[in-house]
Amino acid sequence: MKRCLIFLCVVCVLGLVAGCSDGGGSDSDGTVVRAVLFYSPTCPHCQEVKENVLPPLMNKYGSQLQIGGADTSTPGGQALYQSAIDYFGIQNRGVPTLIIGDVVLIGSIEIPDQLPGLIEKGMSGGGLDWPAIPGLVVPEEFSSK
Repeated sequence: MKRCLIFLCVVCVLGLVAGCSDGGGSDSDGTVVRAVLFYSPTCPHCQEVKENVLPPLMNKYGSQLQIGGADTSTPGGQALYQSAIDYFGIQNRGVPTLIIGDVVLIGSIEIPDQLPGLIEKGMSGGGLDWPAIPGLVVPEEFSSK
């Protein structure tokens, strides 16, 4: 039941951020960088990242950048966040938290400061798959987008 709830939560919230990926970037070489953003709908720092930081990056890279979202105010999002905390040993907890590869970025300063460089590094290294968060389930149509 818990795994099913996590799956449903991820299915619902991944579209929130990844839906922005229809922008101008080219997917000609098949290189894709994927990340997961943990957020709360009541958090102003999360809103800043979702509304002002991610859209320009999604427009720049188009389908080559896929960012899934997990709402930590839901049981499934909270369970996935706890799984990420345990797996990555995250000491400073809070949202927004973005995980790209094995790098954890926290806050509306760290994410915009470091994410563009990590995306470029991932692109030049052949791409990055979804972070290895136990319980993260990505629907097939999402991973092929």
